[in-house]
Amino acid sequence: MVLMSVIFAELAEKLDSGHDAVLLAMDDAGVGEVLAAAARALQQGSARLEHGEWTYLFRIEAGAADIEFHNRTMVWRLDGAKAAELIELLSSMVDSGIPQGHHYLEGMSTPTETVVLSRNEYPLSSLPPEAVFPPTA
Repeated sequence: MVLMSVIFAELAEKLDSGHDAVLLAMDDAGVGEVLAAAARALQQGSARLEHGEWTYLFRIEAGAADIEFHNRTMVWRLDGAKAAELIELLSSMVDSGIPQGHHYLEGMSTPTETVVLSRNEYPLSSLPPEAVFPPTA
């Protein structure tokens, strides 16, 4: 049985106190998938997460703190410390016992300084259909 999950990423204008930010909106299952991929990348140097029409690539590179978007692909290039910070923030979402919320991954280089990691804050009706995998009937 394949469980549904939500993962949606975009460069959002004026999202973080009037500043542009990368938004990564997820449900509980989506947080788990992104967390697992980031942890795999930290251990193995890279990881790939396929989520319907989107691919999320995680690459560990010295001194990197970048995100790139290319044709339904989000590439995370992070150094080990930034990857560990991402993992810590995602883990705290899972362990918090709070049903929804968000954290900020700060200190990124491109395309913005901030990534907003959002869990269960965006209703499915506000997200594009490709955010849900497998697609709902």
